[in-house]
Amino acid sequence: MNFSLRRLKIIVLFIVLFTPFSKLGAQLNIEEHAWKIVQNFEKFHYKPKQIDADFAKAVSERLVDLIDERGNYFTAEDIAQIIAKNASIPNDIQHKNTVFVDFVAQMYSSKLAKVTELLNASKKKTIVFKNETLAIDRNNMFSSAQDFETKWDKVIKARILRTYLNESDSVEILEAPTAEQIEKTKLEVIELELERIKQRSESAAIIRDFIGENYLKAIALAYDPHSDYFSVSEEEEFGVDLSKEIIAFGFSLAQNESDEFVITNITPGSPAWKSNALNEDDVILQAKSDGKLFKFENKSLAQVRKYLADEKQNSAHFWIRKKNGEEIEIDLTKEAIDVEENLIESFILEGDQKIAYIYLPSFYSKGDDQFSLATGCANDVAKELIHLQKEGVTGLIFDLRGNGGGSMLEAILLAGIFVDYGALSIFASRDADPETLKDINKGVLFDKPMIVLVDQFSASASELFAAAMQDHNRALIVGSPTYGKSTAQVVLPLDAYEGIITKGTPEAFVKVTNGAFYRVTGNTHQSQGINPDIQLPNYYDYAEIKEANEPQVLQLDPIVKKTYYFPLPELPYKDIDKKSAERIASHTLFQKILAENKAFGNEMKTYSVPLSFDAYKKDWLKDDIEEQLTASSNFKVRNPNYMEQKGVIEVHIGSKELNDFSIKNIQEDIYIEEAFFIINDLIQSQNK
Repeated sequence: MNFSLRRLKIIVLFIVLFTPFSKLGAQLNIEEHAWKIVQNFEKFHYKPKQIDADFAKAVSERLVDLIDERGNYFTAEDIAQIIAKNASIPNDIQHKNTVFVDFVAQMYSSKLAKVTELLNASKKKTIVFKNETLAIDRNNMFSSAQDFETKWDKVIKARILRTYLNESDSVEILEAPTAEQIEKTKLEVIELELERIKQRSESAAIIRDFIGENYLKAIALAYDPHSDYFSVSEEEEFGVDLSKEIIAFGFSLAQNESDEFVITNITPGSPAWKSNALNEDDVILQAKSDGKLFKFENKSLAQVRKYLADEKQNSAHFWIRKKNGEEIEIDLTKEAIDVEENLIESFILEGDQKIAYIYLPSFYSKGDDQFSLATGCANDVAKELIHLQKEGVTGLIFDLRGNGGGSMLEAILLAGIFVDYGALSIFASRDADPETLKDINKGVLFDKPMIVLVDQFSASASELFAAAMQDHNRALIVGSPTYGKSTAQVVLPLDAYEGIITKGTPEAFVKVTNGAFYRVTGNTHQSQGINPDIQLPNYYDYAEIKEANEPQVLQLDPIVKKTYYFPLPELPYKDIDKKSAERIASHTLFQKILAENKAFGNEMKTYSVPLSFDAYKKDWLKDDIEEQLTASSNFKVRNPNYMEQKGVIEVHIGSKELNDFSIKNIQEDIYIEEAFFIINDLIQSQNK
């Protein structure tokens, strides 16, 4: 696999949390909404908090994260003032005041004016690249007031270099930009930032509402990383179902602070879903249709939507940057999406054994009936396994890498396909006894050896499923420790705390963490993740991409709950792990990852961007791993026989091109390759 990590460190600088901004028709009732958020959380949250000094500190820190995540507007002195002022937050909430919000809004307004002044002055400056760096780690990202102008000079230089290299198709041979190119790119970068500031500073009311909405979000986030506040305007502008043209390709987009276009949702059954290549949080860089290249950089969300909506853009070639920094290219063709069809694609890996392979991007449910037992991914996987067993497969690789979760009900139903009967998980809420979640359908649909592939981006429902398989000794868990999220959330209207269902549109919504899932043993994987039986090297092994590293993360203790579950005999993972370690020791790419992953993780925590062209270019390229792995001689990849019938691939996957793309990716993936070896070892061990 072409496992390129190009630009990954640059991503650390430029990818930020999506902070929506909307112009409201009426001024936001900040004080009333803040009070109601707290009422909801006191009534429904799994671990409610005291509204005290610690809570106020958390709110102020989360607010700064939301409105100035890279320290480009506030100075260190500003932050000190904000922290000092947060003492008013508990009183503001209790007595429905906005002292803190008004203070931050006024300060933010002055900073926007200051940055506007600096940017306009920079238009006349001559840019000189030299040996200096822009520090972006949290410990020193806020400059002193004295160095604020210098900080912005560096930000502009970094954005010029990024833009210049992004526009090149061949970075390796790219020469340093000329003075004319620097000047042109500089003006583009500055005008883009000025336009962003202009949108936020058209009036004091807009600034106050911007700070206010994020203050309300910060209150929710002060409880835990997965609680949130949604205004109605935000729902209208940034809802999942953005527009029909987005759904045609199968992804929804949002624009982050760096004007990059991030995939926020992938529609099950869509071309994007069927590609087996895309996940939420991937970044779309550019697209080509009818020979014309459309660069997403420096475009507005409206311009991108218009481009995707154009009937002439029925098919497009997309350049995508994955969450791990790898860049891929993919062809997608718009199509109508039938949510009732089977959305799962499987492949056969043929070698010493005939192994089934299924990749699941998310745990989806179809339609509005979230409690139907035959509408989601579990039912679709079951139908696919029936086809696969007719072909005599001897094992299954179930790939949950990058799967951030979804429906917990679907995770339970899916686990039941592989487990005969008994407890699968435990759910606990605040004011109720823990509830055992059982396999509701006695019997096993698929009983052959099984591998579950996971990584740091496998979270929530993925972890529930993996834990159930591990606790029942039903499958070997292979890959990297998972994210570590075992909490559950519910979205409620803002007035839910009153216990009254009001007519009309709610004035806002809250997402509240109202419970947690535990393993059948009573242990928790919250903040810990699921530890694989067989761990494979990963560049993120030392990176802080974990629930445990999130601010205000909930720490949960094991619970005592009598459960009845019936694990199979322990799998011989120690012997299999030893064989895997021997293969990894002789694998060039795995050894490269092992040699660099610790340094890579440390650099992600304390990274500085070099600002001379040669150093920036070298840094841009140095993490490339350009070895192109050829198809493994140990197995070949093909479609199941039933899909080889005329027209089935086109109907089921969308196009022969998408199908070939998936097969190529599977064939070249070093983790699937090792999983294939592992499941062969497992089959041989069990046969003995």
